[in-house]
Amino acid sequence: MKQELLSLHILTTARMLLKLGQRNFPKLGLGPGQMAQLLYILENPGSCQEDLSNELEVDRTTITKSLKKLEERGFVIRERDPKDQRYNRLMPTDKAREVQPHMLAAIQQHESLLHLGLSRDDLERTIAVLERIHVNLTEAMSSRS
Repeated sequence: MKQELLSLHILTTARMLLKLGQRNFPKLGLGPGQMAQLLYILENPGSCQEDLSNELEVDRTTITKSLKKLEERGFVIRERDPKDQRYNRLMPTDKAREVQPHMLAAIQQHESLLHLGLSRDDLERTIAVLERIHVNLTEAMSSRS
């Protein structure tokens, strides 16, 4: 039965990825989720918390807690949006820019484990299937709102 449950395969694989990330990424002092958030901010300086939450599909409460830790550790600063004082713009610090190459190297090492034994065609098909599953789930979630 387990072989037929795609959701179980996805869930257990995601958990393994998180465990591996938690084991390998602490050298940088960041968890996998924090690294994803910090990379997004580095690539999108001036974005707001809502942008980050939507892009990473993480609820606002979790993002708020994580951003507070990144801010306390000196990786991110929040700046008031001059056009709309209700929003804070997320800006990476010099410290964030200094660790960026190390984060990318750690992610590349992590990714290389995922690619072991897979051909380029395997990877492309896997990504296409996962993207389709994501669309299906997104549509299901939005139709229930």
